Amino acid sequence: AGCGCGETKVSKVNYNIYNSLFNDMNGTQLKAAQLFGIVPVDDRSYAFDDDNRLVKVSSCDAYKIDKLTHSVPYLTKGASVLLRTIGENFRKRLDQEGLSDCRLIVTSLLRTKDDVKRLQGVNANASSNSTHCYATTFDITYQRFDGGSKSSGERYIEILSDVLQDLRKQGRCYVRFETNQHCFHITSRK
Repeated sequence: AGCGCGETKVSKVNYNIYNSLFNDMNGTQLKAAQLFGIVPVDDRSYAFDDDNRLVKVSSCDAYKIDKLTHSVPYLTKGASVLLRTIGENFRKRLDQEGLSDCRLIVTSLLRTKDDVKRLQGVNANASSNSTHCYATTFDITYQRFDGGSKSSGERYIEILSDVLQDLRKQGRCYVRFETNQHCFHITSRK
C-alpha cells in the first residue's frame, strides 16, 4: 500500500494534452449519473449504511481516500467497482514498468445537497446539479500520489491517463480533466 514514505507531489502537468483527451462535459456525465445513480440526498443525516444501493469506500491497496471535507465515502456498486479497477490497473502498470509502487488519491465522492451548498461557498465552479450527488462520480487528484518516487510524478499521470482512456473506450466511464480542482472527474456508466 504505497511505500509509506508520504506523498509524491507533481509539479509539471501538460494541461493542454489532458484537457483535449478528457473533455466529457457535465451534461454528458449528468445523464449517466441520473441513469445509474441514486436520488440525491439532502444532508448527512441520511442513513448511508442502510441504503443497499451504496457501498462504503475506504482506503485500500489500490487507492487512498483523502480527508473528505465536502463529500462522504460512498458510491454506487458500479462506481465502486470502477474505482477499484482504476486503482488496480494503475498499480499493475507501475509494476510492468518497474516503477515505484504508489496509490491514487481520491479527493471527492458522494455529495449531499448540503455538501454542494457548502462547497459553492468556497468554490465558484461547484455545480448545484453536481454528478457527485448521484454517488456515481469521484475525483482522483493528478497532483499527488500516495508513496512513489518524485522523479516519476509525470509518468504516474501518463499511466493514470492511459488507464482512464482504456476504461473510457470500453464505455465504462466518462472523464473530465479539471484544471482548477487538479483532478480527473470520473463518472461511472454502470
